[in-house]
Amino acid sequence: MMIFLEGAHEVNIQDVPTLTLNPTDQLLHVCVHGAAWDEVPHVRWVADAMMILKVAKSEIDWSRFLLQAQKCRVTMPLRETFAYLRKKFGAPVSAEALKTLQNIPVSKREYRAYRYFTSPPTFLSVLVKFWLINSRLTGEVGFWKRLMQFSKKSALLEYATSLEGAVSYNFSRGTEIGANNVMVYKPIF
Repeated sequence: MMIFLEGAHEVNIQDVPTLTLNPTDQLLHVCVHGAAWDEVPHVRWVADAMMILKVAKSEIDWSRFLLQAQKCRVTMPLRETFAYLRKKFGAPVSAEALKTLQNIPVSKREYRAYRYFTSPPTFLSVLVKFWLINSRLTGEVGFWKRLMQFSKKSALLEYATSLEGAVSYNFSRGTEIGANNVMVYKPIF
């Protein structure tokens, strides 16, 4: 999302300039993805979040964090993941930030999205997840326009997730070889 580019840090990987998330946005990203349901529960997110909080504690901008949580409509997963990190691992999370996070109003739409992303998948829930992701990416456009974009992206996703499609798509359009044979990913939408 474009809102994360505003605070991105520039880094060089084998002399290829690229951007990386700042510690605040990286913490948000790690925690939101950590809350997602998976058949084999994710545990890496805990180590990642704790390391960010330990190494970059003074760089975490809690105001930005809370603003990004609201903009991205991810308050629910952040409430859960931060409560877990504090309770189980004594994470150094600002008490004021936690209180503010608990007091952020959550829309029905955000609550439904949270339920679908943290529950085992069903046919309906997978369609709803794709619809919610599409809605988040397309912004506040009309229903019919979102539906058209959803059907285009769904067809692309179906093609890209098939084994043959994934290989040919990644190597023909999704990536390019940069300097020193470093794989550089290009945006697909």
